[in-house]
Amino acid sequence: MVDNLSPEIILISIFSFAILLFFESKFIKSSFLKLIPSPLIVVLTGILISFLFKSFFPSWALQKEHLVSLPHLKSLGDLKSQVSMPEFSQFSNFHVWKIAITLTIVGSLESLLSLEAAEKLDPMKRSASQNQELIA
Repeated sequence: MVDNLSPEIILISIFSFAILLFFESKFIKSSFLKLIPSPLIVVLTGILISFLFKSFFPSWALQKEHLVSLPHLKSLGDLKSQVSMPEFSQFSNFHVWKIAITLTIVGSLESLLSLEAAEKLDPMKRSASQNQELIA
């Protein structure tokens, strides 16, 4: 597992994590930078660091296996061939319904428990509608 670690990836990850933490600071929350989403800054910084590695430190340049590969689409027909339609024949399958109902119940419980925890943490003791949470 240690053999697969890349120092350039670790460095980009540390910078990205530092940016996310920095954007949570009081300095950022009180400045105009709060209007810029921190994940966008992280992505742009990762692209910039990757470009700098490629230009100035070629041995640290990211390899193809580290990058996301997207298919080359030359026409609308190419896009249609890449997109798959759902298999509606499974609509009557009991196992599909069982999984869907399980996910619905787990999602509802998670939403309600998160709402309960947020209400307990709120210093103003405001309450939110549980029905509205479940409908959402």
